[in-house]
Amino acid sequence: MMKKNAAFLVSILTLLFTLAIPQTLFAAPSQVSVTLPSFNVSLNGIKIDNAYRQYPLIVYKDITYFPMTYNDSRFLGVETTWDSNNGLAINQTRVAAAYRDVRGMFVNKKTQTATIRTGDLHLNGKVIRDADQGQYPFLSFRNVTYFPLTWSYAVKELGWSYHFDSKTGLAVSSTNPKVTKAASMPGTTADGATLYQGYKYAIGKDGAVVSSKVGTIGKSVTLTQLPIWSEGDGKSRVTGSLYVQDGSLWLSYHQGGAIMGHDEYFRLNEKGKFELAESGYLTFRTFGDTKIKVRQGFPPSPNNLSVAIGTQEAKPAGDPAYVYGETMKALANGGSTGSSSRDLSLIDHDLYVLAYNMEKDTDFSRLHKINLVTNETTRVSDLEATGFAIIGNNVYLNSDGDLYRFSLEGGPEEHLNPESKLASVTEDDGYVLCTFVKEANTPYTLVVYDLNGNIVFKTSDVVSSSAVEGGKVYYTEKEGHNVYSASLK
Repeated sequence: MMKKNAAFLVSILTLLFTLAIPQTLFAAPSQVSVTLPSFNVSLNGIKIDNAYRQYPLIVYKDITYFPMTYNDSRFLGVETTWDSNNGLAINQTRVAAAYRDVRGMFVNKKTQTATIRTGDLHLNGKVIRDADQGQYPFLSFRNVTYFPLTWSYAVKELGWSYHFDSKTGLAVSSTNPKVTKAASMPGTTADGATLYQGYKYAIGKDGAVVSSKVGTIGKSVTLTQLPIWSEGDGKSRVTGSLYVQDGSLWLSYHQGGAIMGHDEYFRLNEKGKFELAESGYLTFRTFGDTKIKVRQGFPPSPNNLSVAIGTQEAKPAGDPAYVYGETMKALANGGSTGSSSRDLSLIDHDLYVLAYNMEKDTDFSRLHKINLVTNETTRVSDLEATGFAIIGNNVYLNSDGDLYRFSLEGGPEEHLNPESKLASVTEDDGYVLCTFVKEANTPYTLVVYDLNGNIVFKTSDVVSSSAVEGGKVYYTEKEGHNVYSASLK
């Protein structure tokens, strides 16, 4: 009996002794107290308002922590990904994105509770062990991983720079292209007018095409009036558009129905009047003294290419067995589908265009070149072609959503987007702009290549239109319709 009582007493004393020992001797606390910064914080020159921010910057042990959200990380040139096998991965990729001030519903408390993040993670391909994070571990706050802005992580790994002083606070800068808001896309004004040779041109609600001198306030001059749409209610007018192409200002609109109707193209002449230049379903371009015209009626028909050089009359060009300027793809039911293509490129005497032989090419259209001296048509690539752009010696080919690059002189065809679907590829001011369909696994929706084939800009922002002017890329964000720009140098 005495032995049992003694054993029981020892157990009780052991339990009491254990409870008296601080828990920190056994395991690090999972929850820690964090505070909002008591100083100003700026990211790439933008002052951050932490008071209402949904994911504010926080301070732990006198070190500022940065939220690795999708938007915030990409704003500073970093991509974050997560999967069940590898966990969290953080990589510096120089991706660019506009700043988004995502706000919560309530004012953030100055002192709050975060959790020490458990589990390994990958930083630029290196494994950061849970046990090796030292006195400044990664934190979890509002279900988002927070990154300590230590020199080892922020500067050495991500290439960021930061500066702190008591007057200006903390300033963090990244090396990726800085995206800033722009007033408008190149060649347009903030209210949608088209700029051309010092004047603004616009189409009013009443169908009046007006112009006014840039920088002056006064009455606009009406140049012409859009006609009544022949298929409408007798009051509605056609929908017109103004644009600059090959150094001229154009006004275009569609008149009539889809099949029996036609497009009309008016060019602004030297007297400041719009005169009819082209009519029908067609694509036309002017390269120096060479004028290219591709007829694109329905159904597509061969022998639809003509060329006029200098003051000569237009004459048929290419092989009369080919349909030019069309995409075509055979269907399983024996039919085919396709659409008109406006992609044309002239290099010396060679015209590059999408085409297919009406009798022999029964699968899809491809990229071809036509020697305008001999009229010989040569296939450039065996790949299906739905669009293309040429810059320098490189061809960028849209093959039904796949982006390929290859040399004009031949060689391997490099597949550039295995994880994304290409929406369009265009050349502008010496750069190639590739836009991609936004899907779950799409890392970038706009990628810009320079003359040497280098990627000089890529963004995760969802883009609806893009252009290059003066060494800057401009794009319109699809969701907010905001216009942004970034330097390509």
